[in-house]
Amino acid sequence: MNVKQLVLILSIIIVGAASFVALGLASPHDAAATPLSAGDPVHGKYIFAAAGGCGCHGANLAGFKASGPPFGEVFNGPFGSVPAPNITSDKDAGVGSWTDDQLINAIRNGIDNEGKQLFPIMPYNNYHFMSDADVADLVAFLRTVPAVSNNVPDRKLNGPVPPAPPLPPSPAVAPTSGADRGWYLVTAIAGCGDCHTPKTPDGAPDMSKQLAGGAIAREGGKFDIAPNITPDLATGIGDWTEQQIATYLQRGIGPNGRTPDGLMGEVVFGGFGRLGFNQLIDADAAAIASFLKSIPAVANVPMAPPLPPPSAAPAPAPAAPPAGEADGSSISSAIPFSPDQPVSGTIADQPKWYQFFYAGGNDAAGVTMDFQPSSIEDQSNTELVSFRAYTHVCSGRIGSNDIVDPDNPSCSFADIGGGTPSGLPAGTKYWRHTAPSGAIYIKVYNTSGQPAGFALALTGSTFPPGGLAVPSP
Repeated sequence: MNVKQLVLILSIIIVGAASFVALGLASPHDAAATPLSAGDPVHGKYIFAAAGGCGCHGANLAGFKASGPPFGEVFNGPFGSVPAPNITSDKDAGVGSWTDDQLINAIRNGIDNEGKQLFPIMPYNNYHFMSDADVADLVAFLRTVPAVSNNVPDRKLNGPVPPAPPLPPSPAVAPTSGADRGWYLVTAIAGCGDCHTPKTPDGAPDMSKQLAGGAIAREGGKFDIAPNITPDLATGIGDWTEQQIATYLQRGIGPNGRTPDGLMGEVVFGGFGRLGFNQLIDADAAAIASFLKSIPAVANVPMAPPLPPPSAAPAPAPAAPPAGEADGSSISSAIPFSPDQPVSGTIADQPKWYQFFYAGGNDAAGVTMDFQPSSIEDQSNTELVSFRAYTHVCSGRIGSNDIVDPDNPSCSFADIGGGTPSGLPAGTKYWRHTAPSGAIYIKVYNTSGQPAGFALALTGSTFPPGGLAVPSP
């Protein structure tokens, strides 16, 4: 079976699901699965990484908690509220008491250990196509995840759980090469369509715009925008080479120097154990790239739903935050710096804010941060010391990582990326930006629980090989 046949079959399955349900036909989800052999946790670790590190569940995989990272996500929308569950080996709060077959049934068919249907934010309709060996290996790896006692609140739905569509039996083996392997990784493992395929008003995937970009509802009515990843030249990634796609997946560096942020940053760089697409072997990254270049090009610019009509005219948008004492304690008191004025200091649990003016265009703004001791992150499961960049905008919906402008709630300081360690020495983070000119705000943060010394500098399109002078913490 070739890749186009696979795509056609998957499209027919999804589009026809409502008809099957209406007719009352039985779904293969209802059939008892034959127990699988015990899996290999070493290979399961790779499948976990290729699935984006299951980032929705948090960097510790302990599910949603209101305190935020390293805990997971909560998804809110017209359907209600669905928090990501705890999938650690904790026997009370996690899945430690589940059998292997119950975990496999949840992953592939969306049925929990009590026989209840999971909400389809969990991409079980994609994971259904995971091979016997891969799903068994994934479960074996999840058994090695340290227990974290975190009782996740129950979901609160405004209606019934959408019925699972009828699907063919899950495959015994996975494709091993070429575009078929790419289809398998994109669909059954990584679940790219969950974010990059837009939804119809009833929440079903719009298969006429498969992988052409979508809006992901987040907490507080915010949205993340997943870009068009079809080969369309104007609105997609048609001008990316296969090698550039593979490099973006493995290293988080796009052809324009942009690094992924938001949900894409989580799946590329990983949360738990830093296991994400950055662990893909060359052959699998190439297979994904080959598949993405083979699918139909779709012209589509993904956008969040429009804002509701305002009850009153919004206040004029400020060009920059209100002036305050430049002590770095908040975005409104960001400390200015320039190419000839690196900044340095120590940071504990309170972030520090800095600001510089970016000329825009081809004059790339590169920001490098060095910190010590670099050993802070040696045993961590996430980035503990780094920085994020923001710019002021007053168009579209506010993204989940943005900061609402306190003087004009229809505007925000938009998260446009952050420092990554990809390919750099320990204790160094780098970010590059090419876009229209304007003020850029940098938040330096430290969530390690111990003080760190840092130095921050504008370094253009490359970072200094000799490093920066960093004060002792």
